[in-house]
Amino acid sequence: MNLKGILSKTEIQIFISILLALILGYYFPNFSKNVKFLGDIFLNLLKMLVIPIVIFSISTSILNLKDINKIKLMGIYSIFLYFLTMFLAVFVSFIFVYLIKPGVNEKITNIKTENININQQNLFDFITNLFSPNIFKSFVNNDILQIIIFVIFISLGMLYLSYNNEKVFNDILNIMNFINETLILLVRFIIRLAPVGIFALIYNVIAIYGFSTIFSLFKYVLTVILSILTHAFIVLPLLVYLLSKNNLYKTMNDMKLALLIAFSTSSSAATLPTTIELSIDKAKIKKEVAEFVLPLGATINMNGTALYEAVAAIFVANLYGMSLSGYDILMISITSVLAAAGAAAIPSAGLVTMSIVFTAVGIPLEGISIIFIVDRILDMFRTTLNVLGDISVALIINKIFTQKS
Repeated sequence: MNLKGILSKTEIQIFISILLALILGYYFPNFSKNVKFLGDIFLNLLKMLVIPIVIFSISTSILNLKDINKIKLMGIYSIFLYFLTMFLAVFVSFIFVYLIKPGVNEKITNIKTENININQQNLFDFITNLFSPNIFKSFVNNDILQIIIFVIFISLGMLYLSYNNEKVFNDILNIMNFINETLILLVRFIIRLAPVGIFALIYNVIAIYGFSTIFSLFKYVLTVILSILTHAFIVLPLLVYLLSKNNLYKTMNDMKLALLIAFSTSSSAATLPTTIELSIDKAKIKKEVAEFVLPLGATINMNGTALYEAVAAIFVANLYGMSLSGYDILMISITSVLAAAGAAAIPSAGLVTMSIVFTAVGIPLEGISIIFIVDRILDMFRTTLNVLGDISVALIINKIFTQKS
């Protein structure tokens, strides 16, 4: 392939745009405000499609299966694997916390904190809020998890009634499939704009936060990133191979565009349209599996967020000189997973749900402001892991249901 052919690849263009953004963000940070709007437009275009894609991808995947028992099994397997991968991520983070000991022998007074508002919520609030009292309000607020549950209920109802109204059901299904294909076409168009959008987003992040913020909390950042890399390149590939005989490294290559978008946008939701499209076209995951497992995973399966919240809790506890017991560590692991599952698929949502983890073991909530200093930068890494976790589960589910069929 000649140079022109290589440069025409979207992935190569994105890689070049990231390098340019890093250089310009360091040397010309003040100019970033002039290109920020390009990143905002790209992000808005992606977000514009999130709710329509969630509605039509999940509903068509359920309706095309035409088997309630199969849907139930797919849901049970998916949720089990979501929580399995999140607990494994937390376990990996504990290993690196033990080895690196972030926050130990560090003084909290040396760290500049940020003023942020933390909304406390408990587990019962989270469960209650899964069910929307006003679905139109859920649409306005972009509450994806409430919308998903609503769509699943409506789809199951349509499936139940289809036995008595088969012709009407098939006509509606054809229309919904057509709309779903149209949305995928729009995703392909938006992907072509990715190099410009990602350049502007990365440029703005580096210009605002700089590289110095990373070094001010070096041991904490190192712990999070090493945990993410270990989970992404060792734990998940091993799990995928054991349960499906698939090569996750090959799939990473197939899905690299989705992973790059996840890294630059820090949003599983914004990445979702690309993730679904590439998983079907490149990773060869069955359409009904991808369109059911991936939207659900984008709201529940947060490997990177669970890992991050566990490290953050222990780091802040160490800064405050707190001694954590075995029970405290267990509570951190459980609440990190549950809080991550409740985090919105948007940038820095984990900061809000982190209050659950801190409250569970008595860590001062003010400590979250310390984490905020490097949150936006680490969010890019953990969102990429979140998306990779979704892809991993989709590969395993695809193998299970291919064998069953």
